[in-house]
Amino acid sequence: MTFTCVSLCLHKRRDRRVASSVNALFRWFRPLPLPRQNESRELINGAADGARCGERGNSIVEVVAICIIIATVSAFALPSIANSIRAYNLRSAAELIAERLSGGRALAMNRNKNVTVSFVPATGDYGYDFSSPGTPGVPDGTPDIADPDAPDMSFPVSTLPSGISISSVTGAVDLPGGEGVTYTSRGEQPIAASQVDITLSDGRGTTTVTVNLRGQVSVH
Repeated sequence: MTFTCVSLCLHKRRDRRVASSVNALFRWFRPLPLPRQNESRELINGAADGARCGERGNSIVEVVAICIIIATVSAFALPSIANSIRAYNLRSAAELIAERLSGGRALAMNRNKNVTVSFVPATGDYGYDFSSPGTPGVPDGTPDIADPDAPDMSFPVSTLPSGISISSVTGAVDLPGGEGVTYTSRGEQPIAASQVDITLSDGRGTTTVTVNLRGQVSVH
């Protein structure tokens, strides 16, 4: 009897210890209570108010100072940009003339005949000059859109952009309607010819297109 009571007492004590350990574990791993909806809104609004309190606006003096800086930089930069655009347009016009001259050289070698590229300084027109009225094969200084030897083909007549003009042409052949550069079937200028310099101007700067005796074209 005594042994049975002692055993029961030991079992009860052990159960109490196990129960207390389990309760301690539940208290340790118990999840935190979630905030209520109103509390969440209050937390969010409080954080936004705190961030808003740290913002700082610009004063009128600061805005005016920034505008003055921008205006000063623009005053120095705009003329440089305008000059760069003007120089680019002048260079592009000269390169287009150089391409037409190179095309005339290639056409002369391909057709195995003389080909003239004419320029009209008064109008700024330029192109291939194949013949004059009543005299086929003799250039007259006026660009043509067709070759009497190849009537099924058309050729463009170009004009210099506005603000750019031919200021001088040296070494070219004087023709009734303008100035001409003639290529032989070998792609060279005739024996009696000299180097041709075609100078373009936009009123502030110049660019020169040069054709040497061998018919080679360069822009400088």
